[in-house]
Amino acid sequence: EPQFNAANYKKHYMKSLGYFQNQDYDNAIKGFSELVSSDATNDLADNCQYWIGEVYYALTDYNRSIKEFEKVSSFSGTNKSDDAQFKIGLCYLNIGQIEKAKKEFTYLLEFYPNSEYFKRAQDYLSQN
Repeated sequence: EPQFNAANYKKHYMKSLGYFQNQDYDNAIKGFSELVSSDATNDLADNCQYWIGEVYYALTDYNRSIKEFEKVSSFSGTNKSDDAQFKIGLCYLNIGQIEKAKKEFTYLLEFYPNSEYFKRAQDYLSQN
């Protein structure tokens, strides 16, 4: 019996998202991490992993944020890869690694031409 059935998984996800939105980052990380470790094949697992990256981004722990965002693409069928890719670029910008940021934004343009972040990635590339 998994720790979370489908309904409970979603409920726990929404609760964890609420923690994030209320800047209760410790509980957000705890909740999202529990979900990923309990069932990484759930449709929301990639979102959980993405939000873990967002928590560290909000905490300005950009190096840890990069590590967490990089895990998102390992989830089968994820719809959060381009979001994570864009945030990785922003993390590198925030820590002053402009060349790495450019590389990440270029990767987004190449592999996610239909991404909602396409234009913003182009803008960052043209500014730097």
